[in-house]
Amino acid sequence: MDTFKAPLPIESLGDYIKRLRVDLKMSQNDVARVAGIHIYSLLKIERGIVTAKELGFVNRRHVTIDKLNAALVDIINRYNILNLPGVWGEGKSAAADGTKYELYEENLLSEYHMRYGGYGGIAYHHVSDTYVALISQFISCGTSEAYIIEGLYKNLSDIQPDTIHADTHGQSTPVESISTYAGN
Repeated sequence: MDTFKAPLPIESLGDYIKRLRVDLKMSQNDVARVAGIHIYSLLKIERGIVTAKELGFVNRRHVTIDKLNAALVDIINRYNILNLPGVWGEGKSAAADGTKYELYEENLLSEYHMRYGGYGGIAYHHVSDTYVALISQFISCGTSEAYIIEGLYKNLSDIQPDTIHADTHGQSTPVESISTYAGN
């Protein structure tokens, strides 16, 4: 869709979809076909009689990692079109850092963090100098060195930084070796 319209604050999901459909001059059949859902599901959504269980089913069936990543790239690119981000920076550099969050000990991602104590994981972010998060991922403790460089390769948006600023994790032999080997 070429038009980008946000839902109104008082608008329900059904009203929002119906408004977009009417504005785009699409029939309910057209919207259902494009969205990959059954026409009766669209009718239920527009009438506001969709249950959480039904939305969960649609989520499990239609939302994939690839679609989420494509949506992320689209949002970042739309943000980059605005004038304000250009005031903050050129998109040529980014900061990489993580924040530890507590997790239950019996979790596949959870590890004991020696520095901060306790079990948890790291929410690791690459934030551009235009103040938009390019990549965010949740990783286990002690693996952040590898993600400093990997974030550059995972970023598929129009903002492509060539410089990464990091804390002490970025100043390590493994990161220096990977950067040298990759030609960065």
